[in-house]
Amino acid sequence: FKDQSSILNKLEEIKVRLSEQQNLSEEDVIEWQQLCDWLKKDNFSFFGYCSFSRKKSVSDQAFELQKSSGLGILSDTYLDQDGNQMSDVLKAHLWRNQQNTIPFKLDRVAITSPLLRFENLMRLGLQLPSVSSPKSEPEQVEHVFLGLLRSSSLNVKNTETPLIHRKMKSIFQNKRMLPNSYDYNEVVRIFGATPKFEMFRSTPDELLQMVEDMFSVHDPNRIHCFRIKTKAPGMLKLMIMLPLPLFNETSIRKVIRFLEECFNHSSLEWYTASEGEKCRLHLEIQTDHETSGMLDQRVDLPELEKELSDLINPWDYSLKEWLRNHYPGSDGKLLFERYSPLMPEHYKARVSCEEAAEDIRFLEKLSHGESIQVDLKPFLTPTVISGTVPFYFSTPVNNWISTGSCLHFRILAYMSSINSPPVLETMKQPWVTSNHFESRAKMAPPSTKVDTSH
Repeated sequence: FKDQSSILNKLEEIKVRLSEQQNLSEEDVIEWQQLCDWLKKDNFSFFGYCSFSRKKSVSDQAFELQKSSGLGILSDTYLDQDGNQMSDVLKAHLWRNQQNTIPFKLDRVAITSPLLRFENLMRLGLQLPSVSSPKSEPEQVEHVFLGLLRSSSLNVKNTETPLIHRKMKSIFQNKRMLPNSYDYNEVVRIFGATPKFEMFRSTPDELLQMVEDMFSVHDPNRIHCFRIKTKAPGMLKLMIMLPLPLFNETSIRKVIRFLEECFNHSSLEWYTASEGEKCRLHLEIQTDHETSGMLDQRVDLPELEKELSDLINPWDYSLKEWLRNHYPGSDGKLLFERYSPLMPEHYKARVSCEEAAEDIRFLEKLSHGESIQVDLKPFLTPTVISGTVPFYFSTPVNNWISTGSCLHFRILAYMSSINSPPVLETMKQPWVTSNHFESRAKMAPPSTKVDTSH
């Protein structure tokens, strides 16, 4: 469009002035100047530019759009058509990030690109003293460039990209990783699968925590949740590692919907990354009305892991993992392969994987010649039956497991109260070895042995 050359000229003009920012070292200034050159070199599509004057205020009104400074999609004409929504989003974004110690920033804003790819735009923010303000108390001006990374930028190695290579170098030095060592190459792979915009906007400390959290995972077959600490107020950054069989669009959508309902948020942004068995979902949730302390109290990571596991794990997968975690070696796998194919769908719908594992444990005990046992538990599955019904509800439950001379029945006892020991109905099959009762009423403790001799 017509303002493209004007935007590039403005970037070149500001690049020359970066040395005027006294809060940065000469090395940092050179690095950001190299970044400006790298972006202009067919690695970034510039869509707009404008500037904001920064005033002393405790709200987003601290940033005032400088009239007639806009170019491209941030020109006065375009903003009038947009109803100034983009300028309001930028003001709020600048206010949330005003505590950054570095006056330069390349990140993302919650503005959908009207061109090329319909995703959130990237923002290059360069804060410099105003040319017209007195040198004793110079007014700060925030120069904002909006656009998107081009596909050609993805072909550039992270170790050769301005800013990113310095962040990676700091991690290598912090963890004392030698070039081409296993950990060194693992970090390169992790960041190679991470979107470049995330590498640009994340601080070295945030990227270091991401690496440490991923290195701490020794069981890729279960869900792991981590919170990435950030200085942005009201920002909740989560990294959720999912097992490879569950890393699909359906599971990801379920997780996102669940978190949307958990937090009162103004914006939620997410992306996925995977390398081998390490599959992860990253989320940035902006909660404007909650402080970091409030988020610390609300976010219970172990509980979140359990809730997400119950939400997205298929029943068979949950049972397999439960058995694998509670039985050593290959025993858990063998038990799953032995019993899982014999379990009908109606059984899975009524019974949790923990209860199924308990049933398997009883059957295994019976197969070793132990005495008959009846396990009494609360029956919590919703039913269409209301009111008081007879002690037994007719149940030939399709004989779901048959192993040699062992047959397991699940007999459902519906009752409003129990004041005496249950009386067992005479079973026609003399080889029945286990009767499992469930009741809505308060029952005897689990694994209570019942005398069936009379």
